[in-house]
Amino acid sequence: MKIEDVTVLVVDDSDHIRTLFAMTLKKMGIKEVHYAADGAEGLVRFNTDKPTITFLDNMLPKLSGMEVLKEIRAVKSDAVVVIVSAGHRHQAIQACS
Repeated sequence: MKIEDVTVLVVDDSDHIRTLFAMTLKKMGIKEVHYAADGAEGLVRFNTDKPTITFLDNMLPKLSGMEVLKEIRAVKSDAVVVIVSAGHRHQAIQACS
């Protein structure tokens, strides 16, 4: 797969983090980047946009990152999801195993 064929979903409630992801991913040559500011919106975007990779904050409003991950895995067990978290590392590692 070529980098320009990759689609990315960034689920994070921080405008600053979403902007950083946008700038970095676009510099890498990724053309299609989608965003969500909370867990519920993230699930909708995941099911609508069908991203190649999802960057998912652990601490989100409406649905936590772990709840979103559980729902993503129920829909697509082989989805590529990267947990982005400043804390709660142990919980994130357990959810991914």
